[in-house]
Amino acid sequence: MPDGGFDADLHGDAGDGEGVDTHVAQGDIEWCRREYDLTEEGWSLVPVLTALYEWGQKRADRAGITLP
Repeated sequence: MPDGGFDADLHGDAGDGEGVDTHVAQGDIEWCRREYDLTEEGWSLVPVLTALYEWGQKRADRAGITLP
């Protein structure tokens, strides 16, 4: 794992450009505002995340739990 750790790898800050999201600093100070977008690799996770969400909804329904 690169020196930046897991978070750097997810955000593409690891230097390999292979993260799941990208960001662009807005303004002179990097931390003032960032815009995020998913990379192609990140968008490839949408079906997986959708399936997990739907599973969670069905599980909550079976358990009688109301989700917000």
